[in-house]
Amino acid sequence: MLGISSATLLGMPIAQMVAQAGEAKKAKCEHVILFWNGGGMSHIDTWDPKPGRPVAGEFDPIKTSADGVQISSVFPTVAKQMHHAALIRSIAGTNGAHGRASYQLQTSYNQSGNLIHPGIGSIVVHEKERMGDLPSFITISGNARRAGYLGQRCEAYYVGRPGEKDPYLAFPAGINNVRGNKRLDILKQINLRKQAKLGAKELKAVDTATREAVNLMRSPALKSFELEKENPKTLARYGDTDFGRGALLARKLVETGVRFVQINRGGFDTHNNNFPAMENHGLVMDPALASLIEDLAAIGKLESTMVIMLSEFGRTP
Repeated sequence: MLGISSATLLGMPIAQMVAQAGEAKKAKCEHVILFWNGGGMSHIDTWDPKPGRPVAGEFDPIKTSADGVQISSVFPTVAKQMHHAALIRSIAGTNGAHGRASYQLQTSYNQSGNLIHPGIGSIVVHEKERMGDLPSFITISGNARRAGYLGQRCEAYYVGRPGEKDPYLAFPAGINNVRGNKRLDILKQINLRKQAKLGAKELKAVDTATREAVNLMRSPALKSFELEKENPKTLARYGDTDFGRGALLARKLVETGVRFVQINRGGFDTHNNNFPAMENHGLVMDPALASLIEDLAAIGKLESTMVIMLSEFGRTP
């Protein structure tokens, strides 16, 4: 091994590099919005066009607001926001199966039969303090990777369709707040007695989960999930689709303090109808992505929010 006191890299002693790295500014990222595109999004028809090559598809590359960067014509509005973006075109994988490739990209591990590794969102929850009453990790229109050995507290809160109310965040029909609160008090007393007698970790975990759920039920932050009061012009700008509403909801959740939001979209396993399918995907995704980036920049959240587009792999021609 190289001695740290004498080894150099490009003329700078490694010891000096280590010292300077320690003085570097802390990362600014406080939130992540992950768009997961299940099925294998065609990279050459979206973010990595191959103009003039035999593998090029039907969509023309277009200029963007970033000098020298071209993307597919399916994203004309996103192209105007690319000066905010960084394209990573160097990732390559060896997993050809959708499930295994998805697992590897979202956990950084190959799938194992006897161990469940936590996904990105669960790791963020584990490492970063919670901000406010809402869960730190929320997944929209589909499930996210599980928390694995990090435990239940690092699991995602699931939103089926953006804008729909969660029936479990209110007392059942016929149970008013007074009666519901009495039931919660009784449950708390039962759990405390069992916990004192058994000292079970499971009971402590249940008590914590119940307390957080009740706090969420009573929190004004729940208004962040509401989209029916949004300006119709805003909904139209994002696109009045599940994907557009999901992107708008993600912005609202980040504003409220949610650490990690995942929006899921499928339909990218385009073996037989790639070009019509990608054109339709573009019509839905382009306005939503562009509006999200534009709005995050306008409210001063883009510098502290990482917006990521991921798919398990690309597509060959």
